[in-house]
Amino acid sequence: MKIYLDIDIDIDKTIIFFDEIQESEELISGLNYFNECKENFKIICTGYFI
Repeated sequence: MKIYLDIDIDIDKTIIFFDEIQESEELISGLNYFNECKENFKIICTGYFI
């Protein structure tokens, strides 16, 4: 994300928010990156699943 936003990100003070996550199966699968990463990301995902 630092590369995409071109700013330094303080992981302790940042919350990553994904709205309508059900619209992207790739994004849902990509959440594994955050789970396996050594950093302690704070993530909120919203949406619905049928």
